[in-house]
Amino acid sequence: MRHRTHRGQIRGVTTSRFNTVRAVFATPSGAFAGLRNERPILLPILLLVVGAAAVALTTFMVPLDTLIANDAGAAVIEGPPAERRARITSGILQPAMIAVLVLSAAAAVIVLLLMFAIVLWIAGNVTRDGVSFHDSVSLVAWASLPTLVTDIVRVASAVVRQWWERDSIALDVVFFGLDRAHSLGFPVPPLVEVWVAALVAIGYRQWFAASISKAAAMGFLALGFHVAARFALGWVV
Repeated sequence: MRHRTHRGQIRGVTTSRFNTVRAVFATPSGAFAGLRNERPILLPILLLVVGAAAVALTTFMVPLDTLIANDAGAAVIEGPPAERRARITSGILQPAMIAVLVLSAAAAVIVLLLMFAIVLWIAGNVTRDGVSFHDSVSLVAWASLPTLVTDIVRVASAVVRQWWERDSIALDVVFFGLDRAHSLGFPVPPLVEVWVAALVAIGYRQWFAASISKAAAMGFLALGFHVAARFALGWVV
């Protein structure tokens, strides 16, 4: 009887957490109000890591002929098509390479979350709002859930391309990347990043009883972090 009660409690907590995930998208203010006391970390980080891993796996959905015909790939893997096909098959498609790519994607998500959390933690302590590092990590993780939208679109796009080859620049500009055709050359923040910044502001106001102006400042800080991260990744890549 005791075991059944324990399992029921776990099931209830799990259901409640996933309801909170849905609420972050539908009623964010209420969602963050409900998270104010516990401020859990594990579930949102797990979802973000799974999303990144799924996107990484779509790399292996690209047909070999497309990889071979790709100019960038041809520049790295030289030789006739048959030789390039053999090299790609023996290298990229090995289980070890798949594992490395998935783990790298997961690690990248965690590192970026921690960097984001450190920035927010420092800002929260400068403003003397009593922000602990745990608070910062939790807020950043929950506020970053909209990036799952980009993960879902990327995976769906990869699946669709298996049946229907089509340029997806419009989706990339809106959701994922920078508008390289912008007249000033300045990156246009993707809608999802603006969404994340708004959730940071909402969550910060709910958790720390901050003023609207202070919460908005934290939101702009989050947006600035994403833009800076895009510039940095652009230079690295």
